[in-house]
Amino acid sequence: MAIDTNVPRSRRALLAGGIGGLAAFVASTLGRPLPAQAGTDGDVVLGATNTASATTIVEVGDLQGYPDAPTYPIGVYGRAGTPGLAAAGVYGWSYTGYGVVGSSIEHDGVRGISPYGVGVRGFSTAGIGVIGGSTSGYALQTSGRLAFQKVSGIARLLVGRTSVTVSVGLDITSSSFVFLSPMANLAGRDLWYTTDKTANTITIRISKAHIGDLWVGWLMLW
Repeated sequence: MAIDTNVPRSRRALLAGGIGGLAAFVASTLGRPLPAQAGTDGDVVLGATNTASATTIVEVGDLQGYPDAPTYPIGVYGRAGTPGLAAAGVYGWSYTGYGVVGSSIEHDGVRGISPYGVGVRGFSTAGIGVIGGSTSGYALQTSGRLAFQKVSGIARLLVGRTSVTVSVGLDITSSSFVFLSPMANLAGRDLWYTTDKTANTITIRISKAHIGDLWVGWLMLW
């Protein structure tokens, strides 16, 4: 006798089958984390890899009047603040490592842009604010003026005087040296300097008093 495969199943049988399938699904997924879809379900999940097909933007505050995100593809974009109120779009902190690391194969590792402020700022209380290095290129390349605060200036050697002392804004060491640039013809006179490491001063000297006031530009390097 043929078996009728279309016989209706009882409600209890259907419920038991559904529970069994759900248990099998849960068991199969416990051993592997599911990828978190950042920007798809509206959540960014900590402790997991967040993937999305478009840029994820984190905003804080009233951003009216601020520029939109760049048009080129980016990994992370953050902005914050209200026009007229200083805020940090992206902030990185580390106790012993790097606060922020940027890397690129063919473009800028880190780029800072500001129409009126500082594009990139580095500060350290007792260390080094900014380090630039290159194996075969330029460690530092600029387009525009350079300003050396505390370690450069223009000294005025008064007529009839053979020396002038100026203060340096930083500690003078045994490796410190000074570039001098007189702004008039010395007419055979010798121009040199001496340093006082205790007082952090340099004294610009001339072998014979100039016929008028002599202005001398100076720049100290370490």
